[in-house]
This record gives sequence, structure tokens and C-alpha cells, in this order.
Amino acid sequence: MPATYEGHEPYDTLLRIIAHHTGRQVDELRPETPVRELAIDSITAAEIVSQAEEAVGATISLHRVLDDWSALTVDGLVRGLAEGVDGHGRDD
Repeated sequence: MPATYEGHEPYDTLLRIIAHHTGRQVDELRPETPVRELAIDSITAAEIVSQAEEAVGATISLHRVLDDWSALTVDGLVRGLAEGVDGHGRDD
């Protein structure tokens, strides 16, 4: 498995959503960037998850919003959100 899914549609879509909600440019979000540097609070996290669900047409588990994102990298966050795209992590 590659180190990132960078360049694939769901990955790029989710990266654009994160950039939008954190006031960053997509090219500023390196895969290794710690999420704690983005200052994402719980409201912003909920907005990111909500827009991600709409954009990729998947239900993303509520625990994705409630989890502590501070230890994640941007790549880890995008991968975690993308799990809903292929059926993993869904609230069914």
C-alpha cells in the first residue's frame, strides 16, 4: 500500500475540504503535517465530516468527529475520513 492516497479522487476531495475549513491552501497541507497545527476544534471537525459525507456520498462514523485528532497527521486524518468511502467505519 502506498504511503498516501494522494492523487486519488476521494483523497484530493477530502484534502480540499480540510483546507477550506482550516483557511489553508491545499498545497500547504503536507501529508506529514500534524493536525494539531491546523487548530481544528469540535465544531470545525463536525463541519469537515459533514461536508466530507456530502462530497463522497458516504456516511462517516460519528466517532470520527469525537476522536482526538491532535495526534494525527493530515494523511492520517484523510485516510480515517476516507474509510467511509469504501464501506469501513460506517454507522449502519
